[in-house]
Amino acid sequence: MKKPAFIICLTLFFFNAIAQKIINKPAFTAFNVEGFAVSKVTLSDTATQISFETSYPSDTWFKMPSNLYLINGSQKLKVRSAIGIPFDKNTLLKGGNATFAINFAPIDAKTQKIDLIESDCQQCFKIYDLELPRFTLPTSITGDWFTTDGSKQWILGLYGNQAIYQNKLWTYTSVKQQGKTTVIGLKSGAKLTSLTIKQGNTGTLYLGNNKNNKRLLCSTPQNKNHLAADSSGFNLAQVYKGDSVEYSGFIKGYSPYLGFNSGNVFVNNLITEGQDNYLINIAADGSFKVRFPINNARQSYISFPFSYSGVYFEAGKRVFQKFDISGSPATSIFMGDNASLNSDLYATKSILLNIDWDKVFTDILNFTPEQYKAYAINMRDEELAALNEYKLKNGMSEKAFQLTSLNIQYAVAYFMLNYNSYKWSAYRKSKNIAPQNRRSELPEVKLDSAYLSFLKNIRLNDPVAVISSEYIPFTNNLKHHEIITNAEKQYVLDKLAQQRKQDTSAADIQFTDKLIADTKAGSIVQLGGEQQNIRTKVLKKMIGTNITFDLQIMDAQDTASVVERDFVPLSDKRLAALRSKFTNPYVFNLLMQYNNSIKNKIILNNREKDYRLNTTPATQADNIFSSIISKYKGKTIYVDFWATWCGPCIQAIQEIAHLKNELKNNKDVIFVYITNQTSPIGTYNGMIPGIKGEHYRVTGDEWNKLTAQFNITGIPHYVLVKNGIINNLKYQHFNNNELKEKLLGD
Repeated sequence: MKKPAFIICLTLFFFNAIAQKIINKPAFTAFNVEGFAVSKVTLSDTATQISFETSYPSDTWFKMPSNLYLINGSQKLKVRSAIGIPFDKNTLLKGGNATFAINFAPIDAKTQKIDLIESDCQQCFKIYDLELPRFTLPTSITGDWFTTDGSKQWILGLYGNQAIYQNKLWTYTSVKQQGKTTVIGLKSGAKLTSLTIKQGNTGTLYLGNNKNNKRLLCSTPQNKNHLAADSSGFNLAQVYKGDSVEYSGFIKGYSPYLGFNSGNVFVNNLITEGQDNYLINIAADGSFKVRFPINNARQSYISFPFSYSGVYFEAGKRVFQKFDISGSPATSIFMGDNASLNSDLYATKSILLNIDWDKVFTDILNFTPEQYKAYAINMRDEELAALNEYKLKNGMSEKAFQLTSLNIQYAVAYFMLNYNSYKWSAYRKSKNIAPQNRRSELPEVKLDSAYLSFLKNIRLNDPVAVISSEYIPFTNNLKHHEIITNAEKQYVLDKLAQQRKQDTSAADIQFTDKLIADTKAGSIVQLGGEQQNIRTKVLKKMIGTNITFDLQIMDAQDTASVVERDFVPLSDKRLAALRSKFTNPYVFNLLMQYNNSIKNKIILNNREKDYRLNTTPATQADNIFSSIISKYKGKTIYVDFWATWCGPCIQAIQEIAHLKNELKNNKDVIFVYITNQTSPIGTYNGMIPGIKGEHYRVTGDEWNKLTAQFNITGIPHYVLVKNGIINNLKYQHFNNNELKEKLLGD
């Protein structure tokens, strides 16, 4: 009789064992529950048990709420019982350390995520996205894995429910363990693959697609002074290749509950001097992918609520970036093209981005130009020393070192060029002067040749320089520097003085005197080719060396600005004439690419149907605004006062295009665009099909009434009409999430 009893006991034990699944230290997103972690989740056919462990620094009072729910999709389960802690009572956790558990009804064993929520109040107990992996990996192989040759290449990432391999996010289809070998089945979309992983010594494993193909990987990047495969530097043909790029990745620790689902790519446009903005949509699983065009290789900026950093892109290449926001601070690594370069850029981003500007403004407040210059040089030397220290300690891609060095050089040169501007900012801050107030109390200091001698040591006339994120701000500042604008102003004043001597009638004298007064006040008359000649002459004197390439970039920007303003592409005849002017083939090719992009934009605009050109209501000018918005009574109306020639207006319109697409099915939100006769009719008609919304082009008198009504002193200017109440937002700029809240919130 003993033998059958033993068999029965063994059978019961066996069935009990397979009916229970344990997930140790599952990942989760926590709100309002700092100081403790989920140590274990036990799933059985009778209960779901969640175990906790606390790690507070000292004695801590804690209360476990009894109205806690487990959310599993549409299923909502109330907590059944607690082990090791009472409900709804303040309990002293001595030493801050304790373990306890709570029980719920059983859930489906295939469930991959659950939430624990007390209620919807902001202070209530909440744990979101508690991961319950379908398959359990050996803890010794989870995490990120790198090559062992010193190149710091990231090859594989294995996490609870997902894996990263070959620039893709995968889910598990199977996990089979045989001794030290684990065979993992993976799926990404329709693609299937499998990996064979054998555990090595501590912190190592062997990776292969079959038993005969093994690659040794380690859990931490090797700290060798390895220059990877890019020691030859940047290739000009690749730098100036135009095409689209693919940027994709994964945010570990992401949850839609975090309150955001998008990011942005900001690409400085070398030809327009503006910034192109591309939306990054984040899927619920934390993955993202975006394609966008570039006309030359460059470092651009990626913005998420948790990170702002530079990423280097080349045409036709793919970049994969993983963020880990489950801890603090967020970390990041790269796969794909230029992975080593981008990993090094991310690791050294603080050298340029973590400048304490409050301290800088305090330091420079009373500096002479010479003291300011010495301060900037010291800043540059400290940043270069930090870069060299990182390279010696961690090893660094030669391209990353070259690019970061360029960024430091141009950023500090920009700082040195802006002595008067930064001094004014420091003074304004110390005196609490409003930003819109014009400089009056602090006279401009003329910077002499001795001060500007630093420009001779800046890397100029170099076509590779365009890869730097700091090149465009630096050259833009150089192009519009006060020394040049003062020279242009003087040129205009000299011409007007000559004209004044020739004037005979009172009307002509009055007109010329007004032009002279306007010019002295800062309104520069457009000079056309003369402006370029003045700029060339002044810059050559300032720098004292050949800067042909940089000057041609500036001239190409001037040409492109006319195309952008008029929204009329250059003709083939005009391009042929410009070919002899732009002798640098890379510069001419950039201009050609931009011209083609305008042609394509016009074609696409002609296909657009989500815009309406309205006839301005026939009414007294005093009532023009009321007449316009009466058409949309009961709607929320976002009114944008703009012009075709206004760069900031166009950029702001482009930035909210993503939001308008998101709200396109919301019939209660209307976007209204009002301009005046300074927007040329041809340019206006060509441009507005690309701006979804309701459009009005008012007369001069009507515009004057509107500017008086809303105190419009500059554009863009915004007005929000909601629930019949007019809110003059003026020049306030909101990001898309803030604007969405303004439009849809109570």
